[in-house]
Amino acid sequence: MNDPFGAVAATPPGVADALNGFCQEAPPLGGHTLRGFDERIDALAAEQDRLVATGDRRGVFHLTYLSFSRQVRKGFDEGRFSDVAFAADMSCRFIDAYLLQARRWAQGDPTQCRAWARAFGGAQSGDANVLQSMFLGMNAHIHYDLAFVTLGSCRAAGDLDDLADTWRSVSRTGVPDVRHLDFLVINQIAWDAIPVIQDTVLGQFASVLKLGNKLVSRITAAVGQRLLMDARDRAWAHATLLIHARTDLQRAAVAGMIDAYASVHADLVDVLSLKPWEVADGITDWAERGEEQEWAAAAALPDATRDHLVDMACTNPVVGGLALRELAFAGYDPGRILEALLDADRDDLAADFVDVVQSESPRHRRADLRRWLDRSETPQLVVLEAVVEGRTAPSRDLPDRPMAALRQQWQASIDDAQRCLAVSEVAAVPELAAALRDHQRRTVELAGRVGWSPTPSGVAVPTAEQARSLLAEHPDVWVRTCATRMDRTTRDGAMDDLIDRVLFLRSTALFTEVATDDLLRVAEKLQARSYAAGSAIVDAGVRSDGIHLIVDGQVEVSQTRRGGVVPLFSFGPGESVGELSALTDGPATSSCTARTDVRTWLLPTAVLAELLDRHPRVAVGLLRMISRRLVLTTQLVGGTDR
Repeated sequence: MNDPFGAVAATPPGVADALNGFCQEAPPLGGHTLRGFDERIDALAAEQDRLVATGDRRGVFHLTYLSFSRQVRKGFDEGRFSDVAFAADMSCRFIDAYLLQARRWAQGDPTQCRAWARAFGGAQSGDANVLQSMFLGMNAHIHYDLAFVTLGSCRAAGDLDDLADTWRSVSRTGVPDVRHLDFLVINQIAWDAIPVIQDTVLGQFASVLKLGNKLVSRITAAVGQRLLMDARDRAWAHATLLIHARTDLQRAAVAGMIDAYASVHADLVDVLSLKPWEVADGITDWAERGEEQEWAAAAALPDATRDHLVDMACTNPVVGGLALRELAFAGYDPGRILEALLDADRDDLAADFVDVVQSESPRHRRADLRRWLDRSETPQLVVLEAVVEGRTAPSRDLPDRPMAALRQQWQASIDDAQRCLAVSEVAAVPELAAALRDHQRRTVELAGRVGWSPTPSGVAVPTAEQARSLLAEHPDVWVRTCATRMDRTTRDGAMDDLIDRVLFLRSTALFTEVATDDLLRVAEKLQARSYAAGSAIVDAGVRSDGIHLIVDGQVEVSQTRRGGVVPLFSFGPGESVGELSALTDGPATSSCTARTDVRTWLLPTAVLAELLDRHPRVAVGLLRMISRRLVLTTQLVGGTDR
């Protein structure tokens, strides 16, 4: 396919692996088995003998993999894995991935990931000692190969078959939790095996280093275990992002990021150098854990990586938080990411990103965030207000100057609301007056979260025309929308329809927890549906295309049993049907039929997914309602099948 990073001089290393299916080959008929794993171990041992006989320094990597694989094999014998087939698949793919990386190095493949290129290059040139070579190989394995291996094994197990465009997640990755458990077991085996691997490798290649290492109480084993612990959760996060990438562009962006991450971590192996100045540099890097390393820029990742990760954060709630954390850790300019999130109308994610930057980003990027916020312009105030509203950062972490500007904006907003409420033309529009009072109340609540108590100032009452001008520029979109009803002689039919939809949504139990600006987004995407009496609205056994909110008429819910059709419920205006199918993205369990002529607003499944991402409490309300209906359904039809 075409290079998704066409504006870049060359495809970033690692991206080719995502596009070419690295570690994604279908398993043999019957799947990867323990017998296949044993055969791979035997082949590694035979190749190891040949490398040692010829003095090939790549034998360090072979022996490292051989020792690790033997420890994993013991884990199978000890019954440590929950799903033996899945663990066997991962174990076989581990060895296959390493052998492929070795062949790519021998062939001079320019698209090979940088972590492996550095490991093989350092060993071949002699720039890396035996300990460094061993840990460079481990770094490339756990920081790079592991994510692709996990993706391949989950794919082979069929976990990704129904995952394509669904927003739901069975667990943290959308695959069964047992996968994560076996992933952790393999990593625990690697952790426990590091001293054994180290003694084996040093005993064969550098006996003096082996003795020295024992004298310093296996300090290098501790280094390796820290590398592994750091990589374990991040490798799972990277695998999660790969699993949920919905396009080749997104998958390539994640792969480029994984490559950059593994490449920068290779620098930490300098602490094991025999050269004092390299040891000093390595200790500094290790202590600061990359505080001054902007690894995204150092690895020359293109802006496309940032853009695609932002897109994943905005469009895929399952991995949105992970994408934000990776963007923060990568050291990208936080201001540019925040502006992209605002452009996507995701103020909530912008607030989350501020919190993540404060905890995950390099030190100089945290300073960049403060400088961006200090500009105190409209985007900065929008983000700060979202931070305060979401309580994603303690007030002491918010910069003083923009917070002063935000307090000034809040005071002006409260004053303007008070002035407009005194205008008779405003008071004559109930929904507008209610919107102004609601905005005033919420503003006072926000101010209270930062320890400030604003009070309305004594200001003159504006004329109706002045009120219209103030309301046309009001920061609350719902207030601006309702203000269009002030002049009843020139009412906008489309705008009135939108307002009526929002008011209808607010009257339903399903949306009591949803903010009005989000209701506006939902209302814009509702689809009007009409059904004649006797028409099917939802068919049992067929996937519903969303939730039907009943505006007019009566809807009968029924199920077909051996005794015939069993009526269950009758719903009217303000109630809804089709929730279970929309929530699970599966077939409906009941039929919904119009008893009279019926009008509904259809809330499409995709819009519901976005709503649940922003308002998880809506899902709780949905589940409670569905649970009550299921209990009643069981009571009603319990005896019909006997």
